[in-house]
Amino acid sequence: MPLPVVYSKVHGRPRSVRDCEPGLPYTEEVMEGRRVNLCREGVRSSRPILRLRMRRKVLHWRTLRFFPSILERYSLSFNVPSHYSRLDGEHEVRKLDVDWLVIGGGTAGLSLLKRVGGVLVARDVLGEAALPWVGKPLLEELKGVVKQFSEHIIMGEYKGRFDEGLVVQSGSATIVVRAKNVAFANGSRFVPPLFPGNDLPGVASVRLYLKAKEWFKNPLFVGSSDDVLRAASLVGGKVIHRRGAAFFSRRVLEEAQTVGVEIIPAQSLRALGRTRVSSVEVDGVKFKADSLIYGVVRQPRLEAPANFGLSYTFYSKTHVYLPNHDLVGRNGNSLLLGGARGISDPITSALSAHAAMGDIDQFVESLRETESYLLDYYRGNWESSPSPYIFGVRGYICECEDLTYEDVAEYMRADSDVEFVKRALGVCTGSCQGKQCAFLLGSVMGSKSLITFRSPLTPLVIP
Repeated sequence: MPLPVVYSKVHGRPRSVRDCEPGLPYTEEVMEGRRVNLCREGVRSSRPILRLRMRRKVLHWRTLRFFPSILERYSLSFNVPSHYSRLDGEHEVRKLDVDWLVIGGGTAGLSLLKRVGGVLVARDVLGEAALPWVGKPLLEELKGVVKQFSEHIIMGEYKGRFDEGLVVQSGSATIVVRAKNVAFANGSRFVPPLFPGNDLPGVASVRLYLKAKEWFKNPLFVGSSDDVLRAASLVGGKVIHRRGAAFFSRRVLEEAQTVGVEIIPAQSLRALGRTRVSSVEVDGVKFKADSLIYGVVRQPRLEAPANFGLSYTFYSKTHVYLPNHDLVGRNGNSLLLGGARGISDPITSALSAHAAMGDIDQFVESLRETESYLLDYYRGNWESSPSPYIFGVRGYICECEDLTYEDVAEYMRADSDVEFVKRALGVCTGSCQGKQCAFLLGSVMGSKSLITFRSPLTPLVIP
């Protein structure tokens, strides 16, 4: 199946899937009323007809009040489906009371399930535990947990906190959970960096690259994380990182260089191509490539704990937004584990569940070795780094609504808060609801707060 290509509704730009996580831009498209998953279906749409293309700020021009027909015409280009087809089937609502609700089925979530029991909810189990660099002993142990606790696992998606309780959608059933304790082990994601051409097909996350290597024959890699080094090590590729913002662990860096990975610090980056990446310029030097694979830093999937009511901190050393927690991962009666607290190493992630239950020594030792850049967060004192995301002041901030850096720049001068830019410009109001653009814009602005993540966190599809 070739790399799927669709066109954005506002600017008519070619776009493709970057990551298979539900809720992210162009992972799913509504086409002729039907939801189409671009990770599973080979779609190639035609370029749209010429549209009335204006910068979003014109909506604030007072003179437009006298020409409502222009506004009506402009509204047709908003990136919303024309209609949805009705789903067949029956829907049921169930209620569930538990001592522990574990959200996430990766290394941390399964390790905690083994310790506390309760109920675990996840879109898929094991997840990144099956990556090439995960040791066989850990993988076999987690497979054993899945088998032993199969009746405790609900395959579904956590939708957020409602007045009635915590809502999970599993198939055609909506489950309302009331839990005494909640553990967020819902992982992290990679946010695309900012540079000219950052929206082209072929610019994709490390996760998608590992899932569908056939789409990316000649990749370059960009990022400041061990994850991008490990992915590049599979092919001996080049890794570009923002100069002054490298967060590689010594062991993984040495292993990558041993197999021929070249590390290139850079200030500027540019992807070139018409319908997908054909080459990449790094500080003015051109490299032939059909893809640019990013793994900048691991940004916890903050929307779930923030929606639950947990506070968070902008950790300006690595430019991630971390749910507030102590060294063992506790925040009140809730736990943050693994990727949900910024951890990338799979063994350290599993050990975070042990630390939450009091076995902390081995976890701290592993944290020092693999995630040393996180230690200053627990000390409460750190130095800021340049944003690892910024490789230029052009490119797209919000793909859902086709908003560029140029669009948001003047609003950034008026206020340093992401919520203000959202309300003034409409950034973070598209289909992803800020799961990607809020974090990129927050890093660019140095904003201490993001937007309000409201329920449901992803669309609640009910027959």
